[in-house]
Amino acid sequence: MELPSTRLGSLYKDFRPLKELNPDGYAANINTWKKYLKNRFLSHNCLFFSGSEILQELSNDVYGFPKSLDVVIDALVQEGYLISSDDFYGQKMYSREYPKLMQWIGLGKNRFFKSRRNEDGYYLKELKLIVKVNVESKFKTIVSRINDRIIKKATGITDLIMPFEEFFEKTGFYDIADTNDDQEILLFYMAHYTETILKGFNFIKITDPIKGTEDLTINDTRIADLKLAISGISKQIEKMQTEQTDYSKILAHSIRGGAPKDTQRKFLQARKIADRHVNRLLEYQNNLLEIKSQIEMSITNEILVTTLSDANETLKSVTKYSVSVDQVEDLLDELKDHREQNLEIGRMLSGTGEIVDERELDAELESLEEQTKVEESTSKVLDRLSQLKLGEVTEARPVGETPRKEEAKSKQLLREYD
Repeated sequence: MELPSTRLGSLYKDFRPLKELNPDGYAANINTWKKYLKNRFLSHNCLFFSGSEILQELSNDVYGFPKSLDVVIDALVQEGYLISSDDFYGQKMYSREYPKLMQWIGLGKNRFFKSRRNEDGYYLKELKLIVKVNVESKFKTIVSRINDRIIKKATGITDLIMPFEEFFEKTGFYDIADTNDDQEILLFYMAHYTETILKGFNFIKITDPIKGTEDLTINDTRIADLKLAISGISKQIEKMQTEQTDYSKILAHSIRGGAPKDTQRKFLQARKIADRHVNRLLEYQNNLLEIKSQIEMSITNEILVTTLSDANETLKSVTKYSVSVDQVEDLLDELKDHREQNLEIGRMLSGTGEIVDERELDAELESLEEQTKVEESTSKVLDRLSQLKLGEVTEARPVGETPRKEEAKSKQLLREYD
């Protein structure tokens, strides 16, 4: 983004009087400068330097340096885009925000902030201002790497305590904060604003996301010193192994080249010294690693004992309100009695509570069976009677048979029915 060439004259002159004469033009100049500064100077680093250097960098061959840049910087501070060093290191970056209207009329939290020191020459104060948005953006990247590369892989407290260099290497800190100023600002932000880390003299401790904020202890310092010693010895071993390789090459070359025996002997002696040094350093390193392992085991044991103790207290608390086996049996018996009582009440309410003798039931069943047989016999007789008609020949008979015989049969059937 470049400043509009048609407005350079207005942008570079002292446009402060426009605040009263032409408020719209005044606001337009400030907004144009703000967009330009954000794009060119405030898009990456966490620190912005206000002073003579920025005036020189913005100097124009025709108009010289801008005469009212101070009001632009003041506006960025009042809206919270830029933070003064005093406010940042005083942990006031997130103090109460005021509405933009109040900030514009000079009633915001930074209403007394002024970046102009005089009316002549290089008028800007030499200030270090924190770019809030860049700090927050870089922090999000770093904390994401901390979670992925350290916390998720940690198996004990010693994995959360480390020298600065180890922390920077694991998080790729230098890729994110590529200046000393940015590194200092981000470490302070993580330690005092977000409390993501605890910062010691020469080490960093990642705060436990479950336990939250805590203080550094003497044990944290000792663990850091131990890890720093292991790291230092590892570097020495790497250096001496390189010397071993170099002396071996030189010795082989001297032998092939027919160098004097005395020279060959000295090269061999130098390599042996390097060998002994490496062996001794390896012993030191192994001893320190053993101590580190014992520390981790002790911490694990302490956590396990604490966990078991808490679990035991929980069981005691629960058992205190539990009942004995006898009480449980009595409770079950009472429930059984209540169930039977409810069934009895139900039978009484439904009218099925009287007791019936089974012999009476059997006798009644026999009487019903006899009655059923008689009813079936009567039904058959009635069926036969319904099929008979007096004077009607129902089947072939001799010529001399008279209706009297039919009548005699009917009377006989009636007698059988009676």
